[in-house]
Amino acid sequence: MTGSPNNITRIIFDGYPDTRGSADYNDLGPNLKVIFSQEKSADELIMDFLERAGNTAQINVVSDDKEIRIFARAAGAQVMGVEEFVMSKDKARKADPVKTELNYTQKHKINEELKRLWLKK
Repeated sequence: MTGSPNNITRIIFDGYPDTRGSADYNDLGPNLKVIFSQEKSADELIMDFLERAGNTAQINVVSDDKEIRIFARAAGAQVMGVEEFVMSKDKARKADPVKTELNYTQKHKINEELKRLWLKK
């Protein structure tokens, strides 16, 4: 999700975490931070973060909220909608498919093994 191991992804939610459940939001890995806005809105936290950030050109904001998108663009951040973000991840997965085609040697070995098993050779 974060691309380079040096990148940090912050997922910001409105409100407070559900303390009744067993979810441990601090144990998601060193590059993934889940933040709950608590007293503020998530939008305010995102705007505050962008205002304090040094190099906003290195920041990608994923949101469908029009106000956040406008603010992030004005701050110099890269902006994309949620659907665009999800689709880009799907395309990346499809661009690097698992090789499923067998070469001649592999096909031959499989055929020989099947002959041995089914024809009892």
